[in-house]
Amino acid sequence: MLCKTSGSALRRRALTAALAGLGVSAAQGQNLALPARDAVLVIPWSAPSASYLVAAADVAPARDVTAAPAPINHSASPVLVAAPPLPSADILALKPESRLNPERGADDSAPTFVQGLKISGEIGKETIVEGEAELRKRGTSIKADRIDYRPEDDQMHAAGSVRVYRSGDLFTGTDLNLKLDAQTGVFLKSEYLLANDRARGSAEKMNFLGKDNYQADDAVYTTCGPGNDDWYLQVKELKLDYGRDLGEAEGAKLYFKGMNILSVPGISFALNSRRKSGFLAPSFGSTIQSGQEVSIPYYWNIAPNRDMTITPRFMTKRGLQTNLASRFIGDDYQGEARLEWLPNDKLTRTNRSGFSLLHKQNLGGGWSGNLNVNKVSDDTYFTDLSSRITQTSQRTLTREGTLNYAGSYYGLSGRIQTFQTLQDILAPVTAPYHRVPQINFGARRFDVAGLDLNFTSDYTRFTHPTQVMGNRVVVNPSVSYPWLSPGGYVTPKVSLHSTKYFLQQNAAGTPDSFTRTVPQFSLDSGLVFERDASYFGQSYTQTLEPRAYYLRVPGRDQSRFPVFDSGNPDLNFAQIFTDNFYSGQDRIADANQVTVGFTSRLIGTDKANERMRFALAQRFYFTDQKVTLPGEVARTDRTSDILASVSGEVAPKLLIDTALQYNPNHNQTGRVSIGARWSPELGRTISAAYRYRRDSLENVDFASQWKFGSNWYAVGRYNYSIKDQKVVEALAGFEYDGGCWVGRFVMQRFATATQRATTAIFFQLELNGLSRLGSNPLDQLRRNIPGYTKLNEHQTPLQKTMDHYE
Repeated sequence: MLCKTSGSALRRRALTAALAGLGVSAAQGQNLALPARDAVLVIPWSAPSASYLVAAADVAPARDVTAAPAPINHSASPVLVAAPPLPSADILALKPESRLNPERGADDSAPTFVQGLKISGEIGKETIVEGEAELRKRGTSIKADRIDYRPEDDQMHAAGSVRVYRSGDLFTGTDLNLKLDAQTGVFLKSEYLLANDRARGSAEKMNFLGKDNYQADDAVYTTCGPGNDDWYLQVKELKLDYGRDLGEAEGAKLYFKGMNILSVPGISFALNSRRKSGFLAPSFGSTIQSGQEVSIPYYWNIAPNRDMTITPRFMTKRGLQTNLASRFIGDDYQGEARLEWLPNDKLTRTNRSGFSLLHKQNLGGGWSGNLNVNKVSDDTYFTDLSSRITQTSQRTLTREGTLNYAGSYYGLSGRIQTFQTLQDILAPVTAPYHRVPQINFGARRFDVAGLDLNFTSDYTRFTHPTQVMGNRVVVNPSVSYPWLSPGGYVTPKVSLHSTKYFLQQNAAGTPDSFTRTVPQFSLDSGLVFERDASYFGQSYTQTLEPRAYYLRVPGRDQSRFPVFDSGNPDLNFAQIFTDNFYSGQDRIADANQVTVGFTSRLIGTDKANERMRFALAQRFYFTDQKVTLPGEVARTDRTSDILASVSGEVAPKLLIDTALQYNPNHNQTGRVSIGARWSPELGRTISAAYRYRRDSLENVDFASQWKFGSNWYAVGRYNYSIKDQKVVEALAGFEYDGGCWVGRFVMQRFATATQRATTAIFFQLELNGLSRLGSNPLDQLRRNIPGYTKLNEHQTPLQKTMDHYE
């Protein structure tokens, strides 16, 4: 049966008739008592000039009932409106058929459905649902023994075994008062499970403060799953505002495995990735050089684009060190600064400090600048006060500022660069030259009548406290003519390298200036062949890419020239095809030679996945070497060392990377590097490497992260120098994944630049979604173990924010 009417008195008559057909008697202002599983009715709503609907569930097709319109007072007369019937359900629902009440808003137009074993109430005033009661409205579902709903003020009260599900969050309790549209109210004796396993817990009283905003009194909070109470916070007052990604707890006690391990009057923590001011988790550690350590960082969120971390670090053997770390970013700049201060070190009886600044600036109009400034108070600052091998091995600290201009086809740059050299009595080093200043100008144009034109120039003033100083001017124009085709290329190139020196503090009898002009000619060529191939049941595209590079440079006597920045780098695949095998500008190597090589690749069928790469190259000389560095023996062989490499995925989850440098003239191996890594799954990886360099290095290196048992992981690295017969670096420990927490214990020992060894101990308890307690070994694990997987990489957004602060 379907009724449709408009008007005043006729609305009431049509509604009464419809209800009578369902076995319900009603009159305006009377209570309604509906039998179970009989009708689908709509909760009262008042809307001017609206059409209303009343329908029965599971009945024959409806027929229209019409009547003449009559005046009606919408504010005083409740109106029942039917919603589409739902199979086998007792539901009350409301939705106007025309425009919305402007005082309520668009969101309030959502229908409200109720069902239960017994439904009663006063039309337009109150609806009472008893027995398996349920109310649903706009993403909120409420079940209870009894639900009392008052539509005029959108107020709902539920009692007895209350369950609330809204926006993925689940709450259970004994008594709930809630405004449905505002999503505000109070829930007594409640337990909660937030969407996506963000958190769960309980509260004597849970206050709903709006969408994703909660306040709980006498509450428990944890990110552990149901049935797991490995860790939890017990707090007097807990605020969880997921709109601002902010959690706050007052009177908090942290329990781990049933033991109270930390009590604080108040804490706050980020729930997702937004930054906020407050104390971060303390860090504990121990080193031989400094003794027991504790650090308590405070994070200051100054502005969306600026922050600072202030970390007092107390060391039992040395005293209190204060560390400041600041970051800043803007539309045209970004950078970070660090300052460390240790007054009156108990062991050295000196004040010790460190400072660093990195800054990049876009000045507009093609101009940009950079600053990189580093300074420490003494030579052993890093070896005494740092637990990171990357810092303890530093011997020179850079201090430089640059100014750059980029035009359409040319560029200009200026630099001032100095160094602080950290000396070691057992292994002194020579300080590098300072550049005060260095100015570069370069220009390049492509396809000018088929030619590529290039021009580079450099002016540098080199200074040094004890060695010869001077100014150097370099000009190097070049022109090339590339012939290109889909299957290969040929590129002849001609250049002129001109250099002028103006020297100071040079040896007696040595001229104050030198001039050098060296022409260069090269011919670079290559081909690319492809074919379809199949290996071990897999289809590939296999390439063969031969390359030949001829270079002709006449020899010039440069034996009396200073050596400001030149060196003889290791031979590799990038260097073997260059026009000068010396680095820097102080030596231009003579050459009459050709370099031949080839590369072969196996590419997956998607043309983007390179599975394997093979490479081989060798240089052939037609004349003896004339130009050398001081102390270097001139080459007389007619061939260079052979370079060979193989890298890629040789089997599923098994990667190799090998390189060989072999001297066929003396039947000697110059360098060998063999590495392999097998990672069958996350949390299981093992790698091994062997490195050899004739007369200077021979190391073996093993590293692994391996799961054993259900939740235990072993981590370790062993880097041993066969040549020196000592351990370069060793790391061992274990991790335990408790599901909602991770425990880590790691010991590390490594040699420092001062030929001493340092030992560090790390113990960390990471509570997913809350904080990390103890000293953090993650940097060491990631650096030492190739393929290392952080155990809680599957962490929720709550947990990921901790990485932002580390």
